[in-house]
Amino acid sequence: MAKIVLLGSIKMENIGGCYAVLFGLPFSLLLSYAIFKPTLLLDVFQEIADFGLQVTSLFWGIIYPILYLIILFISGRNITLIANKSTFQIISKLSFSSTIKIIAVLFFLFVVDKIINGISTSVIPITSLIVFSLIALLSIIFISTIINFIVSFFTVKAIRIKFQNKQNTN
Repeated sequence: MAKIVLLGSIKMENIGGCYAVLFGLPFSLLLSYAIFKPTLLLDVFQEIADFGLQVTSLFWGIIYPILYLIILFISGRNITLIANKSTFQIISKLSFSSTIKIIAVLFFLFVVDKIINGISTSVIPITSLIVFSLIALLSIIFISTIINFIVSFFTVKAIRIKFQNKQNTN
């Protein structure tokens, strides 16, 4: 109930985006933490786009999570709760919309990185490098899809509660 009061003064057309950011924030913070903690996760992200030693961790640890929240806000803002649509249809629409945008951003970063940095053939053959990069890209897309579905589920449920409470007060 506290969340509904917290977001009570926001315009109704932006409420979906605000809830999406609210529920997506823990995942973004977890991603930032995992990137800055010495793990292999940064290596996986570097296979998609490597901007140099310092810039890569800053990009994937700070800029990408913020970009993820912006994508969630834009996708969540476009939710229209039509009475004849089921909750699952709305969740699927929000999840699909944000996942497509994330795929576009990741693929764009992948292509730009390969164009700018080229493909190094000193240690690993080109085909292996491309295959491993695409596997890393697909893995991150798969995980993002699951996270987007979870965020979408909580966002749509919160919006439904918000609209029900608003209709009960009118």
